[in-house]
Amino acid sequence: MATQATASPDAAYKELSARHSDTLARAIEAVSTRESWSPFSDSPSSKIHGAEKPAEGQAAFMAWLGKRYEIDQPGITEWIGDEVSPYTRKSLDITYPRSEPAALIEAGNAALASWRKVNFETRALVCLEIAQRLYDRNFEMAHAIMHVAGQSYVQAFAGSGPNALDRGIEALAYAVKAMRDVTPHAVWRRKFGPDDVALEKHYTIMPRGLALVICCASFPTWNSHPALFANLATGNPAIMKPHPIAIFPVAMTVKIAREVLSEFGFDPNVVTLATDTRDEPVAQAFIDDPAVQIIDFTGSARYGSQLENSITKKALFTETSGVNSVVIESVADLPTTARAVARSASLFSAQMCTSPQTIFVPANGIATGEATASPRDVAQALAAEIDALVENPKAAAGVMGAVQAELSMDVVDAVRGKLADAKGVEIVREASPYPHPEYPEARTLTPLVAVVPAEMEAVYADEQFGPVLFVVPTQSADDAVARATRLAKENGTIATYLYSTNEDFIARSTDAYEEAGANLSINLHGSMWINFAAAYSDYHVTGLNPAGNASLADLAFVASRFRIVQRRRQERQALYRRDFQHQAGQAPRRQRQADGARGGGSRAGRCGRERGRYRRGVVLEHAPADARRAEHGARADRPAAAGLRKRAGGQYRECLRQRVLRADPGDGTPARRDGGHRAGRRRGEDGLPRPARGNGSRIRRRHRYPRHGGDQGFRPVARRRCG
Repeated sequence: MATQATASPDAAYKELSARHSDTLARAIEAVSTRESWSPFSDSPSSKIHGAEKPAEGQAAFMAWLGKRYEIDQPGITEWIGDEVSPYTRKSLDITYPRSEPAALIEAGNAALASWRKVNFETRALVCLEIAQRLYDRNFEMAHAIMHVAGQSYVQAFAGSGPNALDRGIEALAYAVKAMRDVTPHAVWRRKFGPDDVALEKHYTIMPRGLALVICCASFPTWNSHPALFANLATGNPAIMKPHPIAIFPVAMTVKIAREVLSEFGFDPNVVTLATDTRDEPVAQAFIDDPAVQIIDFTGSARYGSQLENSITKKALFTETSGVNSVVIESVADLPTTARAVARSASLFSAQMCTSPQTIFVPANGIATGEATASPRDVAQALAAEIDALVENPKAAAGVMGAVQAELSMDVVDAVRGKLADAKGVEIVREASPYPHPEYPEARTLTPLVAVVPAEMEAVYADEQFGPVLFVVPTQSADDAVARATRLAKENGTIATYLYSTNEDFIARSTDAYEEAGANLSINLHGSMWINFAAAYSDYHVTGLNPAGNASLADLAFVASRFRIVQRRRQERQALYRRDFQHQAGQAPRRQRQADGARGGGSRAGRCGRERGRYRRGVVLEHAPADARRAEHGARADRPAAAGLRKRAGGQYRECLRQRVLRADPGDGTPARRDGGHRAGRRRGEDGLPRPARGNGSRIRRRHRYPRHGGDQGFRPVARRRCG
């Protein structure tokens, strides 16, 4: 890889295009076909990456413990850090720069001025370079995710590595698609009365402004990568605000992004890091600043709702929380279904936005082949699958990982307390820790499984974000769907699940889930996690229920991050065309007569009309040589074939304009060599001579005018305008 800054944006584009243009093209194709694709491998296998990579990644992370994570950015006031590993329960003792919000905003605004002028294709390629370098250091990132979030090693490597990068590239692909649909220029023609109007129109993609990305604690990269790439690609500098207990993964992303930007000659302050503490939060200072025009938020429903209700003049994208429900109407094999649900509920100890929590089962039971299973039977089947997983500590560690914070442990304790004295509640399986084979001090907890009456919505209708499973008996299967979709509408949901062998039931249930704005998975089981969401294919969050107002990622996720500014002017070439028609007698007779009555048949009259055009800010330009040859024959092939003729004093005039001014006046007198007419021959409608304006009314001006190629610089063109 290059180690020195690239000399120019053009050179940067060529270098980056050679590396990543194929990846960008393939990503754009993938979001259109929705097929399975990724430029990365999400397996940590040494056979793929080499035997030395895992050890190197772990050593790289461990080397940061107890040190400053150096990021050279503006406004640093102190170094802070409050991360504790869920596996060791010890502080990482890594400190990060804390900068004044005003300094980061000022630096971001300065970077915005240059970053917006970089071609969006180049900006997208810069993002792909950042993604590639993050992937190259994914083993280091995996250990960082483990020790700040609590994910298992395999999940941290895959879910927070390639899967999160895929989400980022997916947003990038949509951003490029949206901006490619904006044509940079166009020629618009329409007839208004006797006039043919032609307008040159230019369209400029403008970023909204600075972007603030508020990251979550449990999955620091999953939502931040799409937000970061969507903002950078559309020209908006990004201020990354990590959760205070999960800073390292975001800081690592910022550090790599700044290195890439600097290396290719761009302002590194396009990406900055805004750290804070739980006691002194900083997000609101950025939110209140008018320079910050885009906010991406992932976190609690309480704060997310506050943002949605208070922010009106900025672009806001949220993902908060929701109750993910399961409806079981009938199954071919209960253990298979229970295994699919129990494993997904155990993954990362249910600290995922797609974890199933509330399971609705008809009170009269479900068909399971030749038998019928009651809600209690379903609960026991779930508990049995969890127990089977826990029996193998190594397997349990690979699935459950560790509980990130004491808050999740407190949530489970609170649920247990609410259920303890409640009528009609049966705790089928207690939540309990499991022994982690590598980290004996790890904070672990297996799911609690309880049968809860349908009336206890205060317990099961809120997202617990911890290892808890509620089995809720309902009056019927249709009632189960009604309750699940109502929860989605009122409390939000990100993923819902349905199991049934009855196709008619599935068909009528589908409409209810769609109306609730709930993504639905039907009869999923097997080796794939039922809550796995594939980039380029699955739309993560719908934006149609309280769990979030945006989907990761689609066109809507990127399109409002930029605006289009246009400029328009009359087509300069078209103005000459009408003069040519008059000179050659091509205009309709009535039109020529009318123009003559307005003075259009003489130099003075014509100049008067041209003066008005100049007053309207229209600058005349010469037509291409080919067009002159076609319309005017051999005269266009005189020495100044490019449309310019050198005159006395070294001044330039447009040949075409000269020809118009040299036109025969039509009154029997010869035209003068300078294109004027004898004053005595200019007569008005009363037959009396009109005073001549004289050559003194003409002002010669030199103008810069782009060459026909557009990208070949410019040539000086002499312009004359009437007095």
